[in-house]
Amino acid sequence: SQQTVRVTRAVYHPQYNPDTTNNDIAILKLDKPIRFTSTVQTVNLPVQGDVPSPGTSMTVGMCIKVCIFDSIWYIVLF
Repeated sequence: SQQTVRVTRAVYHPQYNPDTTNNDIAILKLDKPIRFTSTVQTVNLPVQGDVPSPGTSMTVGMCIKVCIFDSIWYIVLF
């Protein structure tokens, strides 16, 4: 259930470091809402100071691809 949504604005972390990928996070404003399905869901982020117990499983990535065509950003969820 792939969806493509246009990104109208991207705000990057002011201390993002491309050499180390520290603070590799951005806020994306989309031109329309994402349609949540059984395969497209939100991701719960940890709260500050939250440390997982040894052996805990967690999601470390998402199936998101950002494409740029003619200076227009699109986000693809799959």
